[in-house]
Amino acid sequence: MLTKERDTGTPPHRGPLVSSARDANNTTANDPGVRACHTPAWAELNRVTAMNAKLESLCRELQKENKRQKEESRRSLEAELARREELSAKFTEALAEMRAKLQEGEAKLKRTPENEQYGALRRCTLRAWPWRSRRVLAHGCECCFQGAAAVAEPA
Repeated sequence: MLTKERDTGTPPHRGPLVSSARDANNTTANDPGVRACHTPAWAELNRVTAMNAKLESLCRELQKENKRQKEESRRSLEAELARREELSAKFTEALAEMRAKLQEGEAKLKRTPENEQYGALRRCTLRAWPWRSRRVLAHGCECCFQGAAAVAEPA
């Protein structure tokens, strides 16, 4: 706007010089400001100025809407990322639980032969228990319990 003021030598104009019909009737026809207002160039200038003001208003409104859309998009993206992170954490936790259960199952399978050996030893001990208890009662000491796993039940 300052450049136009320098180029033409006239101040920038935002509206008509005559604001109402009453003001137009109170001025004289010899007044150069009033005559200049009624020229087609001034009318065109007023029309362009009004259009420019309207376009600037629309531009500001569009910029506000664009800013609002960007903010909404950013919030939506952050919410989606948070939801994905939460889902990823749950998935990772579920995988860790499954791996732990698989390892536990594998450990049980490895211990199965060991458990079977201990079970056989236990069964053997239980079968031999009445014979051992009679022997301890008859002898009166616990030295008979040494090597009891190697001793078989008498026939």
